[in-house]
Amino acid sequence: MAQLKARGYADKYRHLGEPIFLVAVEFSQEARNLTNFESELA
Repeated sequence: MAQLKARGYADKYRHLGEPIFLVAVEFSQEARNLTNFESELA
């Protein structure tokens, strides 16, 4: 989530006036599956 905010990925969509959701997903190479996710309204 910190990387999404630090790199400003949502900034180019702010002018649209719509809600923006940031979604961070973590995958495990060992389990080859989703291990964690986090979302928030930007």
